Amino acid sequence: MPNELQICCPKIVQVSGDITEETVLNLLDKAKGAELQAKNWTEYATAFSRYLKAFYKVKQKQGEVAENAASARLKHAELEKELGVALAGLESRYRQVVGSYRSAIAGTNDDLQINLNRIASQYTQARVKKDEREQTHAKKEETPYAKQTASLVERFRKAREAHYSGASIGITQARRAY
Repeated sequence: MPNELQICCPKIVQVSGDITEETVLNLLDKAKGAELQAKNWTEYATAFSRYLKAFYKVKQKQGEVAENAASARLKHAELEKELGVALAGLESRYRQVVGSYRSAIAGTNDDLQINLNRIASQYTQARVKKDEREQTHAKKEETPYAKQTASLVERFRKAREAHYSGASIGITQARRAY
């Protein structure tokens, strides 16, 4: 098997004598092979150069993507931190507002309860006084004047009922009928 150097650069060893057709053909074949090999190596070098350039560009893009991803992660972490702080502030404010409203409601309820208790005790005291007065009046004997007044009121009521009895239309119309 010939070595690559021999294929690329054939040695011409003929020093003396006639060059035969066979030698010329052999040398031409070797030259064509060397030319073809050189062309292949040029194409390989070009393809390899393109591959290296593309590989370099891909590596650059991967670096940019990695930097962008790291930057995005950092921004995301900062946003999460800011959101946590904002939520903590809102929760604190909410608790403060709710607490103040609850204490105001509790204070109002206490005031209302105190006022209702005061009203209830005043009503109870007034009712007790009224009951005591009624009991003292009931215990007193009727005076002759009170008896006479009650008797007159009762007689007037009976007379009026007798006068207007059966009059379901109205008092004035019943009076005109007489």
